[in-house]
Amino acid sequence: MKAFPNYHYNTVHIASIYDAEKSLFGIHMAPVGNRVPAGLLHPNEYWLAHSHTSLDIAAGLFYLCWIPLPLAFAGYLFYKDKDAFFRFALTFLVVNLLGFIIYYAYPAAPPWYVQQYGLGFNPHTPGNTAGLGRFDNYFHVSIFSSLYAKSSNVFAAMPSLHASYPLTVLYYGIKTRARWGNVLFALDHGGYLVRGCL
Repeated sequence: MKAFPNYHYNTVHIASIYDAEKSLFGIHMAPVGNRVPAGLLHPNEYWLAHSHTSLDIAAGLFYLCWIPLPLAFAGYLFYKDKDAFFRFALTFLVVNLLGFIIYYAYPAAPPWYVQQYGLGFNPHTPGNTAGLGRFDNYFHVSIFSSLYAKSSNVFAAMPSLHASYPLTVLYYGIKTRARWGNVLFALDHGGYLVRGCL
């Protein structure tokens, strides 16, 4: 993706995707002093104004699970139900192929990009930890800053594979009656959605 960035092939969607998210998931707010503007806020704007350490920690932990959780679940299925494992593996392959296609067909700017750079396109935008920087700061580590320093391209697919992976795991968890595992899978998917707004 570094050799063939998606913005060489298609227009990066900035305002359209940001406005669509705001209209679908926007949060109506009354003014709170000078800290929070009144009106309809994008979820990113809302969470920026209402950050909380416990949510930052949870979002960081859920984010760190976006690859290990599907791999662990695949291992579990491999020993429990080989047929379900192969269906899960095939679905996972299709999800990745779709994500790759969408990455090139519909490149999209993340919410933090609009916060920091506005609606203009800057192809040399470096990776950014966004709200995950607060996780690093809280634990005095550089997990996310190191990850995003090596980011291939900030203009990714929408919907994101970060959201698709836990949703795929949750779907197969429900199909295979994973019980308590489904609580974890639902929390992981919900946690990613909150993290996506940070």
